[in-house]
Amino acid sequence: MRLSNYTLTPTRINNAKAKARLYKLSDGGGLFVEVSTTGQKTWRYQYRFAGSRRDVKIGRYPEIGVADARARHFELRSLLERIRRDFPSPMTVSKHQD
Repeated sequence: MRLSNYTLTPTRINNAKAKARLYKLSDGGGLFVEVSTTGQKTWRYQYRFAGSRRDVKIGRYPEIGVADARARHFELRSLLERIRRDFPSPMTVSKHQD
């Protein structure tokens, strides 16, 4: 099951060059490739949990390919949804009880 409309292709990632500042290439659903000032490319997943933005490193490109990164992204999103379902935040619980 696809959760996002993924947009990155291996060609686009390979063509990404280092810039003066770190930048991101978004793939959708919080998944992105971070391109460092040295040209290193790292897959990351950014999400919100308990009111704050967080991210998790999935791995370096090309060691982790596009399909593998998307599969890991799906696993992480599923895990996050299970945690939210099984352990709702106090703010969510209080809103539903009113």
